[in-house]
Amino acid sequence: VSPHPLLGHMPQVSSPPDSALYQSIFLDHADPSSGLSTFWFLSTPCLAVLKAEHARSILRHSVERKTFDIFTRHFKRSLGKDSLVIMEGGGGTWRHHRNLVKAAFTEKAVRNMSGSVWEVASRFARSILDECDADEEGSIGCYAAEALDIFKWATIDVFGQVALGHDFECTSSLSQTPVAASFDATVEDSSARTTARNLFNPMTQWYWLPTERNREYAFHSGTVRRALEEICERKVEDVRSKESGGEKEGKEDMLAILLKSDVVATSNDDQSQSQSKQTPNACRHGEMIEMLMTLFFAGYDTSSIGLSMAMYEVSEHPRIQSLCAEEARRAADHLVLDPTQWEDRLAYNWAVVMETLRLHPPVFTNCRNLVKDVELDEYTVPSGTRVYIPVVQIHTDERNFGKRAKEFLPERWVRWEEERKCWVKRDYAREEQESQQTRERGKQGFTQDPKYIPAANPNYLFSFSDGARNCVGKRLALQESTMLLSCILRDLTVQTREGYVLQKRKKFAMAPPTEMPLRFKRREWD
Repeated sequence: VSPHPLLGHMPQVSSPPDSALYQSIFLDHADPSSGLSTFWFLSTPCLAVLKAEHARSILRHSVERKTFDIFTRHFKRSLGKDSLVIMEGGGGTWRHHRNLVKAAFTEKAVRNMSGSVWEVASRFARSILDECDADEEGSIGCYAAEALDIFKWATIDVFGQVALGHDFECTSSLSQTPVAASFDATVEDSSARTTARNLFNPMTQWYWLPTERNREYAFHSGTVRRALEEICERKVEDVRSKESGGEKEGKEDMLAILLKSDVVATSNDDQSQSQSKQTPNACRHGEMIEMLMTLFFAGYDTSSIGLSMAMYEVSEHPRIQSLCAEEARRAADHLVLDPTQWEDRLAYNWAVVMETLRLHPPVFTNCRNLVKDVELDEYTVPSGTRVYIPVVQIHTDERNFGKRAKEFLPERWVRWEEERKCWVKRDYAREEQESQQTRERGKQGFTQDPKYIPAANPNYLFSFSDGARNCVGKRLALQESTMLLSCILRDLTVQTREGYVLQKRKKFAMAPPTEMPLRFKRREWD
């Protein structure tokens, strides 16, 4: 593939992941044996990998990630100058902010959020059901909506509850409430300003120009920050009141955890004794707001895209949709009493989410800048190389997920256990060991059956990246998506429009559908 004299292979790399241009670099140009391909992005030498082992090695080798200045400028505007999204290296500031955020996503913290997530998911399904039942005049009894829109409403309500302890009421009204609309407008504006057609347009690049667009951006970003400031101030007073009164903490949201973590981190950071004893109200609101904006930005589009694609796949596979619904119905009473059981009770729904993330990863590419040489098999990749991880192509490569890598098969993650009459997660390591022992004995095991679905290696899934710079919100994202999927399919059937053909567009490093009209109807049980 011949490079552009100035841009190199930037046009191909910047294309949507299912386009011929994109695949010409990452698939067609790749060496058939090693899966490696080399190219140029502007004047930077680049390498792409297709083998999952190579991708894992790169992601675990380096946290260095270079962001182009023109993108950084927009992210600083919308997320703040200290956002994790735009911190390039792994220095002290990055580690400090990363550790603060990680404290809000521990296994215990996410488990404690399960009740709030289940509440939003149940309310969302009830609201759609009410719309179906209210549609009497049309005699169809259905609710029609654009997938990305409604799952943005669900995502922002989950964010409000688990991050802020606040209800944005989008799933109650099935509409975008004012603050939610400003959140969405801020994200969409940043996305639009960084598209290829706008990169060199001064009317979109300079925020100080007195344009209608800039006035709208200022209004929406101001609305978001004022709302977060008010919530943060109330939360500080609430935390201080509980601490001074010796009140035992109940369910904590992320903001409360971040406020407390900030105090602990500050006390361990060479501060004076008086500073180490500061109360939560002394925390820097500006940093807290930047962290909250980063968390929202990281999960807003990715979660809504993932849920939209899950709806598409269950619409295309009625059998899988029915299995999800049956499992959700069996689990419902248990989860009302104890939502923390979701991972065991909703194993098949979880598998559908995992398989959706494999075939339709919301973030379709990742990259690292090497700060030292790396060995990939017999090849040495020199320091200074920019390495691309084309996630979609890795997930659909037969070397990583078997001969049926391009098929949507939730059963590669779970198996039916007849004795317990339920779906359980598959143990890849154990099954791989048993398969190896069978081959060593020279026997033809069940793995030779063409219908056999090999267990997926969870280490080969890069939808949440890997290494020190992986997605800290992975646990919450899987919990949120699984609960929303199960609550919807338990009570409702979902279909896309007849004749619908999935098409994706590029948005940053994400690939949302250009459109996805969904139609929900009340599910009838025998």
